[in-house]
Amino acid sequence: MRVNSYFAFSIFVFSSVVTASFARAENLPLEFKIVLDRTVPVQTTIQKLKYNRVLADHSYIYFFDTRDLRLYSAGLYIRARNVAGAGGELMVKARPLEPGDLDASWFDVFGLACDIDATPLKAVPACSVRLPTAVGAIDSVIAGSQPLTHILKPDQEFFANDFGGFDSVSKRVRAWGPVESWRWRVPNEAGLRVMADYWELPNGDAYVELSIRGLSTDHANLEAAVRAVMKEKSVENASLKLNKTSAVLKSLTGSK
Repeated sequence: MRVNSYFAFSIFVFSSVVTASFARAENLPLEFKIVLDRTVPVQTTIQKLKYNRVLADHSYIYFFDTRDLRLYSAGLYIRARNVAGAGGELMVKARPLEPGDLDASWFDVFGLACDIDATPLKAVPACSVRLPTAVGAIDSVIAGSQPLTHILKPDQEFFANDFGGFDSVSKRVRAWGPVESWRWRVPNEAGLRVMADYWELPNGDAYVELSIRGLSTDHANLEAAVRAVMKEKSVENASLKLNKTSAVLKSLTGSK
């Protein structure tokens, strides 16, 4: 399978970093995220964040789960990100999952990565197997001309089965989406690498989230950096209890 070289290189580097950090979980990569106020019109929020539709990275996101979200309820989610004309990636993530709870053989699997997902309320360890997809591969699965195993590779399904407690995950789930996504770096006075994600659902519902990446040992400073950009741009956070992924999945599937 031909794959996008950028995605392949990114996954290789990220996996190498995590493997080196296996014995030092305190130095895991961390991504801090915060969802912005949803009572403010989304166009007002993204304009404050200097959104440029032409320059932002544009993709379509699909989730794979049952209608009653059995996988997500078990701490597992499967997500495809499709970039028109440039391939994409499929990620199978399990959380909470500490690197130390993995058998060492998993760290020989290409695309395996462990990190920490952090919000103002909590920090959750997670591990995933993320692999690039060929141009048109995700489209063919969504259209029904190819099975999910066309993009969900054996190591990813083994991972999903092992840590989700399922058998034959690929036969149990269906695609939900698309969620149209734009991502860009937010210009700011301090030059902080804070990113904005703007997600729009098929029903017109929308979410804007700010994020920054670093190491878990720098968690407090990463949160402070995002807060500083929020203050500079005069944007507020949504309810801290709001989980963007959970809210989006429930909206797509109609589950409660």
